[in-house]
Amino acid sequence: MRLEEVKEIIRSEGLKDYNINLDHEIEAGEIVIVGKDGKWKVGIANDRAEIVTTSIREFNAEDEAVDDFLFRLRRLNEIKAIRLKLFGTNDAMV
Repeated sequence: MRLEEVKEIIRSEGLKDYNINLDHEIEAGEIVIVGKDGKWKVGIANDRAEIVTTSIREFNAEDEAVDDFLFRLRRLNEIKAIRLKLFGTNDAMV
């Protein structure tokens, strides 16, 4: 899968909390994907908007990176929906 395809999936599924190629300043709790010179990295930002070092996965192929990014983004959005349903908030501190 290509990044452009994922952007369409994100729009159609209404997914939130992502950052593609650092198109804006990293925010807390985002799933981040960055591609440069044929190398790709996917990671998760913590509550201080810093990428968690142990969350970073590196890829040599865009399709593998994009698959990982989309998987993580979907899970994050599922977790936030469950928190909202159970606790009335998406706040991870609940």
